Amino acid sequence: MMQSHQTTLVLVEPSVEYRDSYIAALREHQAQGRFLDNRHIENDVGALTRDFERLVRTLRNAANPAYVRPGFVPETFLWMIELPGDELVGRSSIRHRLSDEPSLRDIGHIGYDIRPSRQGRGYGKAILGLTLDVARKLGMERVLVTCDSNNLRSKSIIEHWGGVFESAVPLAGRDYVRLRYWIDLRPPESPADRS
Repeated sequence: MMQSHQTTLVLVEPSVEYRDSYIAALREHQAQGRFLDNRHIENDVGALTRDFERLVRTLRNAANPAYVRPGFVPETFLWMIELPGDELVGRSSIRHRLSDEPSLRDIGHIGYDIRPSRQGRGYGKAILGLTLDVARKLGMERVLVTCDSNNLRSKSIIEHWGGVFESAVPLAGRDYVRLRYWIDLRPPESPADRS
């Protein structure tokens, strides 16, 4: 939980109570040309309007290995809500391990986004910090977080939370690369631990 200026930011499991806020945030992204592939229910405004419960079930089940599709890994989905008001301001996910699938190998353990109307106001830093806390609670000791080299805001956020640069991965047909950072989630070793 993070607080600032009379508001509180919390991560919650996907829930039908945030339907209108989720759809409004999705429309903002789509107005900017993002998340237009409606083959995936989370990007299809029409399907979400008719059956938002299906999206919630799909996202909640994603952490259960019994529901994971071949090539994918268990994944915990979280929504960042600003209280009071219950407005969805961002989404994140934690992949419990890295995938061996070539198309997914370099996306890392954690992904996040902030709705366009809230970008540039510190919400990205907040959501990654809160998501790292959840990853620790899941027992993860080290996570890979990536961003594209042309996304300077995300690069700065990852570095703020201790991201250590590992490598840059070329992206086919792109004039930018994907930057890979590792963040250590283990508590710092005390002098007593060394003796």
